[in-house]
Amino acid sequence: MKKLSLILTTFILFAATPVFAETSSDDPFGTKKVEVTGAIHGEMASTVVQFINYFLGFLGLLAVTMIIYAGVLFVTAQGDDQQLNKAKKVILWAVVGILIIMLSFVIVNMITGARNFIQ
Repeated sequence: MKKLSLILTTFILFAATPVFAETSSDDPFGTKKVEVTGAIHGEMASTVVQFINYFLGFLGLLAVTMIIYAGVLFVTAQGDDQQLNKAKKVILWAVVGILIIMLSFVIVNMITGARNFIQ
C-alpha cells in the first residue's frame, strides 16, 4: 500500500507541473528565444499564491482518494462493525478536510483579490 501511494504521489506531482517555457513554430528546439510563463513569471506573491493553490488541489485529490478508500472499506466490510465504523470515520474526516480545503482556497483567493484591488 505504501508503494502504491508513493507511485500515485509521484505521478500526481509530475503530471500537475505547469509548463514554464514555450517555443515558436520556426524554432522547434527553443534555441533562439524562450518566453517564460507560469510560476516563474510575476512577483513573489503571485508565485506563492499559485503554489498554495496547487497544494490545496493536491490535498483535495488526497481527500477524494480517502473517500474512495473508505468506500472500498465499507463495501468489503461484510457485516464487520469495526470496519464499518472505520469507514464512516474516514468518510467523515475526509469530508471535513474537503470543507477546510475549500474554505482555505476561498480565503487565499479573497485576500489576494483584495490585495490586487487595492493596488
